[in-house]
Amino acid sequence: MLNFDQALFYNTYNRLLEEKSFREIFYELFIPIIQDMGLLWQTLTIKPSHEHFISVHIRQKVLIHIERIQSSNPKPDAKTFVLFLFISSFFFSAQSSQKIILNKLFDQLIKTNDSNNAEQLEKKIWSVWSKHPEDNRLTDKMEFGTELIQYRDYNYALKVFDNIIVNDPQWSEAWNKRATVYFLMNKYTNSLNDIDKVLSLEPRHFGALSGQARIFIKLQKYEKAIKSIERAIEFYPSFKSRELIPEIERLIKEESI
Repeated sequence: MLNFDQALFYNTYNRLLEEKSFREIFYELFIPIIQDMGLLWQTLTIKPSHEHFISVHIRQKVLIHIERIQSSNPKPDAKTFVLFLFISSFFFSAQSSQKIILNKLFDQLIKTNDSNNAEQLEKKIWSVWSKHPEDNRLTDKMEFGTELIQYRDYNYALKVFDNIIVNDPQWSEAWNKRATVYFLMNKYTNSLNDIDKVLSLEPRHFGALSGQARIFIKLQKYEKAIKSIERAIEFYPSFKSRELIPEIERLIKEESI
């Protein structure tokens, strides 16, 4: 696991400057580190706070170098600004790194024919969804709210997820957890509204689609339930909720008799 050591970062960087140019450090070290952040995330080697620490310090060194170039009065045709634009394309935020990881995991999930492998990929996806990309405090609140659901303290859990959503309305899993609480409280309209928000932020959320299908079943909207499950299967072909389809089709037949 990586440690926060600002002094070590600065000392290492300064030693490298004695041996290499900034250009060499940038291409040989900074870019590979940034590109590898997604893999480090996936293997749980680093946390969002680690990525933030690394990104902030690399960005600081880049900006200092740009300032030095600008202060040296470069010629009008000097392309120092190109360096900044180039850097920005590689300068991933924690949020974009999370998206990269999810894209890779879903790509594997769609292609795998091994049910055990699919289950492991599902766990990894849930793990990414359940961690806030930037704020560990919100992740802690998420874990606390989930524990409250397990203890069936739904009113308190609702307050916790309300607070998370206020702090970051773009975190899809916060909406999904609140939708779960509403479902358990039999507040299906509220739950469906939150699920719509989840899917607007993360259309591949098979958990939200499964919950949506179960609500439609309770509301006897069987055709909609099947469509929700079919959407989930597009992203997760071996998803266990597909087993609900024969039961739903049976209910449709009974309704038509």
